[in-house]
Amino acid sequence: MDGKLLERLEAFEKSCFALNHAMGILNYDGDTSAPPKSTIVRGETLGELSRMIYELTTGPEAVKLLADLEAAKDTLDPVTLRKAVLLRRDYDETHCIPVDEYVEYVKLRTESTHVWKKAKQTNDFKLFEPYLQKMFDYSRKFALYKNPGEDPYSTLLDSFEKGLTAEKCDRFFGELKKGWCPSPQGRQRSPRALTWALSACRSRWKNRGCCLTIS
Repeated sequence: MDGKLLERLEAFEKSCFALNHAMGILNYDGDTSAPPKSTIVRGETLGELSRMIYELTTGPEAVKLLADLEAAKDTLDPVTLRKAVLLRRDYDETHCIPVDEYVEYVKLRTESTHVWKKAKQTNDFKLFEPYLQKMFDYSRKFALYKNPGEDPYSTLLDSFEKGLTAEKCDRFFGELKKGWCPSPQGRQRSPRALTWALSACRSRWKNRGCCLTIS
C-alpha cells in the first residue's frame, strides 16, 4: 500500500477525531453539569463544529482521498479497506444533505435534549412533542435526500443496520406473531406481554440475527 496514501488517511482521521471529540465533550457537558441557560450557546457551537465536520468529510480533499483509497483497494490491508468502506458510507449519507440543514439539525438536537429533560421532570410530553416532530421531519427529509422515492424508514434502517429494510422487519415480526400462542395453562398472552416480547426482540436483533428466550 502507498505510504503517502496511508499518511493522508491518518491525517484525515486525526482531524475528524479532534472535531468529534470536541462535540462529544460539549454533549457530555450538556448531559451532566452544564447550566440550562447554556443550551443555546452550546447548540450554536455544536452547529459550527458540525459545519466544520461536514466540510471536512465532504470537501474536495476527502473526495480525492476516498477515490484514491477505492482505486487502491486491492492493495489495502483489511483494516484500511474497512475504513475506506465506512468512509464511503459516511460520505454517501452526508454529502446529499444541504450543509445549512445539517447544521440546523445538530442545533435542534441539542435544544431537543434540553427540552426532553424538562418535559421528563414535569411529566409534560406536550412540551417535548413539537421538538420530537421536528426531529422526525428532519430524519425523513434526510432519508429522502439520500434515496429519493424510496421508503424513508427502510433508508433509516439501513443506516442503522446495513441491509436491513422495513420489508425484512415486517416479515420477521410477522413470523414472531404467528408463534405467539396460548401458554400451556391455556392463558392467552396479554397485549402488554406481546409488546414486551417484541421490544425485547428488537433490542437483541444484532448482525442480522435475533435471540429471544421466553420462559
